[in-house]
Amino acid sequence: MQPIFSNLSNRKLLIITGIVTAALLIGVIIITVIVLTSASENKQTAKSPITDSNTSGSGSSFKGNSSDLSGTVSRPNLTGLSLRINQVETCNPSVISAYVAVTNGDGAVTKGLVKDDVKVYLDGGEVKNFSFNSVDTKAQPITNALAIDHSGSMRGAAMENAKSAAISYVAKLKTGDQVSVTQFDNLIETLMAASTDKTTATRVISGIQPRGDTAVYDAIIAGLGTVPDCGRKALTVLTDGTDTASKNYSESSVISEINKSNLPVFAVGVVGSQFNPASIRKIAESTGGQYFEANTPSEIAGLYDKINNQLTGQFVANLKLSLKKDGSVHRLKIISSVEGSDTSSERSFVY
Repeated sequence: MQPIFSNLSNRKLLIITGIVTAALLIGVIIITVIVLTSASENKQTAKSPITDSNTSGSGSSFKGNSSDLSGTVSRPNLTGLSLRINQVETCNPSVISAYVAVTNGDGAVTKGLVKDDVKVYLDGGEVKNFSFNSVDTKAQPITNALAIDHSGSMRGAAMENAKSAAISYVAKLKTGDQVSVTQFDNLIETLMAASTDKTTATRVISGIQPRGDTAVYDAIIAGLGTVPDCGRKALTVLTDGTDTASKNYSESSVISEINKSNLPVFAVGVVGSQFNPASIRKIAESTGGQYFEANTPSEIAGLYDKINNQLTGQFVANLKLSLKKDGSVHRLKIISSVEGSDTSSERSFVY
């Protein structure tokens, strides 16, 4: 009888061994299928680097009408360093130029970045053929549209310090730089179109007197109308209040119009009893600019200096691409890990 029981035990062992082996094989097959499927999906979604030999369709999944434009999104790194794409210049038929500011948490300019410090992506694909340098302010002058709130709440020290800071900014403009001046309360008045005439700019700013309500949104669009289509440009708005009088534009429509024109809005908020900076901050941050806040009127001049330093301390990334200029919307992203962690900025533009 013992051999029979031995044979039965051997058979059971063989059966168990077979089941375990089959289970292991099935497991290996399932894992292999998962790995291969994942690899295939990654391969399909990966985009090849964009070079000057690419056509307009290469690597682009973000195209459409100008209504598809989304705001600028900038993310600081762990130390507070922030890279912002201020503007994307598309007037040159062979080069797309992205003007970039890099600042610390206090808005002070960071200099010395080189091409190896940044990576550039267009519509998700990495761009290899580009240069990255400090802006030559002599060869690339800027136009800055100044929009100054002169509503009744600005009466007194706020108005005087605002005018003094604007005049000081005008005095620091470099040869070839242009400035326009718009004043606003419930009415919008362009006091001077874009010009290199510092004397006239100083005179019209000196004559601004407080009165009325606050039409910030309409004033920003009026200022936008004073800058040229091409070249470096910016808009700086100063206000101490929330919009109470705009008739034609809202916060969202201002952001849309500014992003179509592709320039940054820098905003200086003067803190007052009824001041809420949420809207003007959003406009600045959504258009590639920055919001600064003056807790007292005496701080306004220092904030204008920070804006001036950012504009004169810009970098320019020149992308040499072969994109078809057909009115499509593209998304540009620039990343830098110069201080050990990433800071990035994304901006849409029409080309």
